[in-house]
Amino acid sequence: MHQRLAEVMNFVEQKRRELLKSFAGVEGELLSRRDGPVGWSVAEILDHLRMVESGVTRVIAKRVGQAKQAGLGDEKSTSSVMSSFDQHAAYLEGAVLKSPAMVQPRGDIDVDDAITGSRNRVTPYAPLWPQPTGSRSARSSTITSCSASSISING
Repeated sequence: MHQRLAEVMNFVEQKRRELLKSFAGVEGELLSRRDGPVGWSVAEILDHLRMVESGVTRVIAKRVGQAKQAGLGDEKSTSSVMSSFDQHAAYLEGAVLKSPAMVQPRGDIDVDDAITGSRNRVTPYAPLWPQPTGSRSARSSTITSCSASSISING
């Protein structure tokens, strides 16, 4: 995997671990409960994040495939792309966004299914992502076991 993509994927994995740890030990019933008539439950948020991440992964894989077909060369730059997220952070922090129907969570999502879906990795698309010459894949942790009552992380 290219260094820049690996950097972003590691960031996403770190944030996923932080999210899952934030409600470790909380009863599943509470995680499935909505705060009000408009908001989503934790389980619904996890289901939404799973759908969004899956869609983004498919788009990345598609774009990489299109770039290869067009004959574009490998990415040469290895500088960090993380600062490019900073310009959006302040806006997103206080924004109330309307989710498109295609990524709205099911109302009946089971909390354990939502957690499992959130922890599943997107590695089926990894072979499509280019790796710079001489690079090593970035090391990342894998959530090996996770339920509403416990989380086990390897790495």
